[in-house]
Amino acid sequence: MQSTQINLLLVAIDNIDKIYNSDADWEYKYDRIFSFSKSTVYPLLDELGINLGYYDPDTTYKEDVTAYYYAIMEIKSNLEKEGY
Repeated sequence: MQSTQINLLLVAIDNIDKIYNSDADWEYKYDRIFSFSKSTVYPLLDELGINLGYYDPDTTYKEDVTAYYYAIMEIKSNLEKEGY
């Protein structure tokens, strides 16, 4: 994998983490995370051949954001285990 792309991905994941853990309401988090992630995370995942593969419950803002967040954090954890 390209370390530059992985570093960009980790920065993007950290931004998602900050949004998720903010005091904002869930609708705001949903709007920010999904608009942000579509422009930064998804293309990087595609370039790196990483499949997000998470279940989107498609119910409340909180459940949607939380499902996505945990899938992203799992990717981050796997990258850290690989030494990134």
